[in-house]
Amino acid sequence: LACEPCRRKKTKCSGVRPVCARCNELNIHCVYAVDSGDESRRMTPKKKFDRVEDERDQLQDLFDLLCTSPDAEAEELFRRLRTSRNPLSVLQVVRQAHLLLSEPDPTSR
Repeated sequence: LACEPCRRKKTKCSGVRPVCARCNELNIHCVYAVDSGDESRRMTPKKKFDRVEDERDQLQDLFDLLCTSPDAEAEELFRRLRTSRNPLSVLQVVRQAHLLLSEPDPTSR
């Protein structure tokens, strides 16, 4: 598999990692589209698609949570979303909080 600079220039690539011979000789940044040598080029878009699909599902969960939560909780969730740069981290914190609230109190026996 050729690195991206060699692929763009349509030149022969030695395929040596982390830097191929041509990129090393020209002192340019050598980047491979796939992470490992045994991974096919077709698998990389599939993995990216799976990651995007997973992120979409998580964002849908976040939206559903906003729509179905009581007003006070939805307002707090919205406030956290507005102050955060990462909505998925907010979702993770909210899920952890719900897990903590749903576990029985060990001292209540």
